[in-house]
Amino acid sequence: MDIIDDVISVADDFCKRIRSRELVLLPKAESTILVVAEGKDSFGRSKKEEYTLAFLLGKRMTEYQALRDITLSRFPQPKDSLANVLVPMLQDLAKSRLRNSALDLLEMIDQANTHGVIREENLEKRFSECTKESEQLKEENDKLRKENQRLQKLNKELHKTLDKFGKTGNVSDVSSDNNE
Repeated sequence: MDIIDDVISVADDFCKRIRSRELVLLPKAESTILVVAEGKDSFGRSKKEEYTLAFLLGKRMTEYQALRDITLSRFPQPKDSLANVLVPMLQDLAKSRLRNSALDLLEMIDQANTHGVIREENLEKRFSECTKESEQLKEENDKLRKENQRLQKLNKELHKTLDKFGKTGNVSDVSSDNNE
């Protein structure tokens, strides 16, 4: 795995954790202002815009995810020689834009971490929920185990009853004898 794959993997993981609410933005992200150079004004000077950190992080995530979806979608199979040249070039361009977008997103993630506006969701709460679910699954498992033991006992009793009537084997053998 190369550095580009690592960058994309980190960006994917961050987006997944934000969507699943493992990571949350604190309200402070809405009031933290960043100044961003956005092109040039009519006099050729750098034009600077102010945005909230939450807005920039959301914008970068959206851009990254859109490019990721496009890059991972299948390009049509080339049917002529010109397409044989263009499709690989378009794929390389899409991968390059995806890499740049992932780097931009990681820059915003670093800014958010620096300003302390990202927090892991309450792990104690999640642990408590998982423990509760585990207990429920154990109870269900115990019920199923008891039901299995009851059915095994019943099965043995049925076989004993069949043996008393001189029939051996399983129930399907006996039922097929009756059908003849």
